Amino acid sequence: MYLLFSRGTCVYVGESDDVCAGLLEVYYEDNPCLNDKEITHFGFDLVPPEARVARQVDRIREFRPFCNLRTGGPQCSQCRLGQGQGPEALLAIAGSPSPRPLA
Repeated sequence: MYLLFSRGTCVYVGESDDVCAGLLEVYYEDNPCLNDKEITHFGFDLVPPEARVARQVDRIREFRPFCNLRTGGPQCSQCRLGQGQGPEALLAIAGSPSPRPLA
């Protein structure tokens, strides 16, 4: 599982069996939501495959990345990012309470 950041703001949380391949896929594919973002760094968690999707959802709730929640502008409705999650899941995540502040 990996996170992409633009100037300190998490813009996308993805999951893959191979973090490097996942990052390259996001980098080389046409992803309208990320095209205008300056990706400055990334982070990753090593998570067993059976727990990966749940961890991804937890991280989306925590960071509220606009490319996963499709709140990054009109281009996000065309975005291929997060297609593994149905619109119901995205809406449920988007409607979740704001994350608690970091101490």
